[in-house]
Amino acid sequence: MRRFLVGSCVALVLAGCGGGSTVARLQLQLSAEGAKRSTEITEAVQRMVESRLAALDEKGSITVETQDGKPVLVMTVDNDVVAEKLTSDLQVPLDFRLMKAVPNGQEAEVVVDKFGGFVSTGVNTTSILWATPSETKDGKGFISIMLTPAGQAELKKVFAENRGNQIAVFVRERLMSVKTVTVNDNKDTIDIDSIPSAAIAKIFADDVNVGAHVTFQSVAASGTSSSK
Repeated sequence: MRRFLVGSCVALVLAGCGGGSTVARLQLQLSAEGAKRSTEITEAVQRMVESRLAALDEKGSITVETQDGKPVLVMTVDNDVVAEKLTSDLQVPLDFRLMKAVPNGQEAEVVVDKFGGFVSTGVNTTSILWATPSETKDGKGFISIMLTPAGQAELKKVFAENRGNQIAVFVRERLMSVKTVTVNDNKDTIDIDSIPSAAIAKIFADDVNVGAHVTFQSVAASGTSSSK
């Protein structure tokens, strides 16, 4: 069992300081859905990396180029320690899980302060089709995550079996959203509201879409792949 605190909507993973300029190349291996949305995906990759650099007031040039017929993320970063950390973190798979609450005393996979214990459902990263951000009338951010057909079937099962109980979305082991299931819950999407701003919702959606549909692999300048 793991114990987590409630996390913010976006987890920034860069840290460190150092000198010099580093060029890092990562090949983008796209899922079938990612290939269909190649333009959207490559733009999301660029925004995601740029937002992480900007949040730390780091400087760098982020582009997506074609190398040996395949898309490659090219990061030129002033801080070599940040470049190395970012390269490593981008290769960590997205951990997205829809979980359901369990009664006190029952074994839980994770426990969150003030919310109790949760266990996994069948809805996870592989269930994600596409996340779409928007802005609500009160200026808050909102995300609707469309699921694959298999994911939609599993979500309906979760709703049907958990009327009156809480379900929660965890992303990268951080609690993002909790709701109580009602008889009116029968959507094909997972909706996350009350995000502090539309800008944060867009960053979060980029992270989810890239994590669901892109695998990053280090490549040499010549195009030779190097597994990590």
